[in-house]
Amino acid sequence: MAIITRAAFAKVAGVNRVQMTKLIASGTLTGRKDAYIDTTSPKNVEYLGKHGVKEKGGEVPLAVQKIITDMGYKQSMKDKADIAIAVSLGRLVPLEDVQKAFLDFGGDLSNRLLNLPRAFAARHGLTREQEDALASEISTAISTPKEKARRSLLGRVDSREH
Repeated sequence: MAIITRAAFAKVAGVNRVQMTKLIASGTLTGRKDAYIDTTSPKNVEYLGKHGVKEKGGEVPLAVQKIITDMGYKQSMKDKADIAIAVSLGRLVPLEDVQKAFLDFGGDLSNRLLNLPRAFAARHGLTREQEDALASEISTAISTPKEKARRSLLGRVDSREH
């Protein structure tokens, strides 16, 4: 299904947008409520055929394909410009910066938590067994979410590569 704007359809058919609105209102063309039009609708295909835009073997007419391609290109350029503006305004942060910040945060937190049993044992007179048990619990508490985060990240990296 090729869905394009009414303005693009008007351009392909060689009519103006006001005529498009009238043709849809009269039932000559089948429109949509969102200002787009389906080029594969039987009435629309017939109308395009009458205006020199022929369908070949059930395919979308070349003129319509060109407009769809142009619309996609313009949208991708708009998306790139929006991203560049958001980065320049500080609303978007590069992924590498976020990853580095989380790695730094996670590393510092892990180091502090892993050193906690030794400091706690010295202050409160824990036995070596109690210190080791506390260290083991903290290590487990760190490694479980760390492993889940790693698996989650690898899943996203794998899906981007395929």
